[in-house]
Amino acid sequence: GADALPDSWRAACRVLAGCALPQYAGTDLVRLAARLSHHSPDRKGTPP
Repeated sequence: GADALPDSWRAACRVLAGCALPQYAGTDLVRLAARLSHHSPDRKGTPP
């Protein structure tokens, strides 16, 4: 699983570089995912 990945790999992939979306350069993707999950509708009853 994800625990097998070296910390340096996780750190390198966590922050968006901004090549395609320069306005989002430096965005922490883990924090963004957490924010989105708090604002998304309840998905009870939907297939995974």
